[in-house]
Amino acid sequence: MKTIRQALMLALIGILPALSVAQLDSTCYERMILKGKRAYEKEKPDFKTAINSFIVARYCPDSKKDGEVERLINKALTAWVDTLDTALEEVDSLYKVTKLLLEDTVRFAQELKKQRDTATLNSTLFYGTYVANDARSDLQDSLLLPALMKAFHAYDTLKRTGMPIPPNVYVAFGEAVFYNFGKKLPYRHRSGVIDIGFADTAGCFFSIGRDSALYLWNYQMPGSSSDTLLLPSVQVKRERVVKDREHYILAADFKKNSNNLAFGGRSNRAYILPESSSYTDSLPVRHRAAVVKVKWLPNDMLLTAGRDGKVNLWDENGNFVDTIVEEERGLPFVDLQLSKDGAYALARTMRSIYYWETGRRHRVEALTAVDTMLIYSAALSSNGKMVLASYSNKDVKLWDNAAEVDTFKAGEAALALQFSPDDNYFLIGSSQNGFIQKCHKEANSWKAEVLSPQEGVEQFVFSEHLPYFLTTGSDYSIQIRNANGEVVIIKKHKAPITSLAFSPNERDSAFISSSLDGTVNVWSVEGDLLMEMKLGSAVAKAVFTMDGNYILAATENGELVQVATPRYAYDKLSERKDYRFKKVEKEIKKKIDKLLDK
Repeated sequence: MKTIRQALMLALIGILPALSVAQLDSTCYERMILKGKRAYEKEKPDFKTAINSFIVARYCPDSKKDGEVERLINKALTAWVDTLDTALEEVDSLYKVTKLLLEDTVRFAQELKKQRDTATLNSTLFYGTYVANDARSDLQDSLLLPALMKAFHAYDTLKRTGMPIPPNVYVAFGEAVFYNFGKKLPYRHRSGVIDIGFADTAGCFFSIGRDSALYLWNYQMPGSSSDTLLLPSVQVKRERVVKDREHYILAADFKKNSNNLAFGGRSNRAYILPESSSYTDSLPVRHRAAVVKVKWLPNDMLLTAGRDGKVNLWDENGNFVDTIVEEERGLPFVDLQLSKDGAYALARTMRSIYYWETGRRHRVEALTAVDTMLIYSAALSSNGKMVLASYSNKDVKLWDNAAEVDTFKAGEAALALQFSPDDNYFLIGSSQNGFIQKCHKEANSWKAEVLSPQEGVEQFVFSEHLPYFLTTGSDYSIQIRNANGEVVIIKKHKAPITSLAFSPNERDSAFISSSLDGTVNVWSVEGDLLMEMKLGSAVAKAVFTMDGNYILAATENGELVQVATPRYAYDKLSERKDYRFKKVEKEIKKKIDKLLDK
């Protein structure tokens, strides 16, 4: 109250200078007192006029000095302040009530919105689930195109609203894509396919079968899409058939930025299949046993590793250059690896490891060799500077720049070894007790961190563009692990897993797995099953095409099957939505209205 009164007094101080001399006559006092009382005694007092009048009366020539004016001013001022205090209390009380009402209104509105969102979510999920199930029914009745449009509509509806997609919607769309776009290539091997590989120039891949044949394939996208399938269909043509004198072909490799292919096998020979030639060049016989690995180098030289314990170097025309490695005991080579840039190479027998820079052309000494143990596995880092090797005595050794720097205890023999793509850490996995170690460098030493176990770890697979890696186990399980240590366990396959690979397309966070149970599955990194391809025969290998838009799977009965990935199919169908999709939407809504008796 004191504050309000002081404010009013300060406001009134400025009145006096505005009074004119004419107002200050001999009858001034009584007139101003009367005017002030009338203003004060109104039903709704005019406090400002009353106080101003009393102040003027105080300075009139006939003003009395009995203190009446001061009492009137104080009385009016006090009454005015009391009135303002009461008004403020009423306003404050009204504000509090209004605030409570507003808060209740906001809470009520939020609850209504929550209920509305829940209802909308449930309604949309019901709609998507219903349409997806209807699509799967159409697939069972061999109504492939209607099933595709319904499954796409269900998937697209949920995806565009940002709602979680139920498993049955993923599966329905994946199945519809597979049955509409999956197809067997026009030729098959007479027996199981053991390997397939793509040229990095795209447009060409090879397949190797147990029928002693190598097929070279050409594939390309057509200029326009098929009106019946709504999706461009890859045109695949078998360009050449090569046989290694009725001996198995064991390995093949495309030259970088070229479709020139080198391959070798049980005939003890390696071959070069020029891109522009219709014949095959056989390299001079320099191996006394099967050629198990062939690798093109960035300088267009070729490495071949054989079971005769030799690694030979050839020029691009197939001329022998030198024997780079000759195992002293004549032990067969079982592995040949290159660093990401091809500048370093690693070759392994079961008792020795050889490591060298690929630019050198003289004989290489063993990095390590043992007599009383076996070397179960070896890995070369992406930059080629580090080497890992696991031994039958349960040790895992690490070399950096050809110098041994550390030894790790795996608990049991480790068959799975792998460096991360950035070489910041590596993984060690035991094939027996499921023991997994993640080793990273701190200061000048390597520290091992124990990860959650997996039964019989068999392999590690890293993504090149996502912070994820995969592990497979002897129980046919797959574990998805991210940078935060979170793990998703998948147990879907019923037989050993034969291949595992992330999509090379950076827009696609998916990976594939194939198994001897006859299936190829496409998964999201969250563990959702996006597509299941039931091929009816054990699958030897499954890979993505170089652009990540298609999957190619090879079976043990010699067939090759290709299909668009769910992500690519969705992208293309989104571009091709037309009246047929609108018609499907109307039909589905009629079905649902009938179901709900509307």
